[in-house]
Amino acid sequence: MLYYFKELILGNIFYFDEKKKELQKLVDTLSSPIIPVLDGIVVVPLIGQFDEMRPEKLIVKTLSRIEEKLTIYL
Repeated sequence: MLYYFKELILGNIFYFDEKKKELQKLVDTLSSPIIPVLDGIVVVPLIGQFDEMRPEKLIVKTLSRIEEKLTIYL
């Protein structure tokens, strides 16, 4: 019985860890949207608080999207 209890707990930990990762990915996506305005022009609104990781994620995401959208002005 102890084995099944242990498996249940480990399964729940894995499940909630995966859900946490999914939610963090969603938060990252929504926290720094890249909005196309016109051809070659995008806007990146800076909203909310910036922790240690957010600026780095913003730079990486913005630079990759600039290439995708053929952005001239940011």
